[in-house]
Amino acid sequence: MHLGQITLRPTTVPTVAMLIAVPLFTALGAWQLDRAETKRDLRAELAARWDLPAVTLPAAPAWSDLEHRRVTLRGRFVAERQFIISDRVRQGRRGVHVVTPLQTTNGHELLVNRGWVTDSTAADEPPEQAVTLTGRVALPQPPALELGPAAPANDPWSAPWSRLDPVGYAVVAGVDPLPAALLLDPDQPHGFARDWPRPTGGLAPSLHIGYALQWFAFAALAAGIWLIRSLRRPEPTGEQA
Repeated sequence: MHLGQITLRPTTVPTVAMLIAVPLFTALGAWQLDRAETKRDLRAELAARWDLPAVTLPAAPAWSDLEHRRVTLRGRFVAERQFIISDRVRQGRRGVHVVTPLQTTNGHELLVNRGWVTDSTAADEPPEQAVTLTGRVALPQPPALELGPAAPANDPWSAPWSRLDPVGYAVVAGVDPLPAALLLDPDQPHGFARDWPRPTGGLAPSLHIGYALQWFAFAALAAGIWLIRSLRRPEPTGEQA
């Protein structure tokens, strides 16, 4: 191909590299745009679910459909298995979360995060009588990297736990495991300081769009480098020299 005195003469290695890089970077950019759209839909769903009124917890809950929703249930606190989660920060102050199992009317034990206190000595005992509670369903997930057991091996109800772990609790307590926990509503009695953050659904859509633009820029750069390396100027003749 000739562009005036400049000739387009691609060579094999740069052309193969360009044919691999440009489709790959373009596909990665499109994937990030799709991720951004998915995150927008997820955020809209979470926002709508967060603002819905409380519902009575079903006997056989579909937990994933109830995540972040407010539910109401009745049961008795299991005070002897109350424990704390250490190293929780609220308004710049370090403290602990107080978690008390609630034995529901169908016999399951659901962990109830009753809120934040400065230390375990500030946590009051829960009432002995049956209570009706309202809170948000949480589905705690294990961390990507865990350096040790979630629950302490010895005296698990006195030593601090590292995280809210319903399955680990079920193993230690010898009860049927539930995947969910309850974040007690801020206006409910029997709790402490509570201001649960709204769910975000992970990275913001704008970040995914930024990543997409980076991948598209890489694709354009790869094509540009190939074009520059493929252009040839005519060699000077002896007369021109």
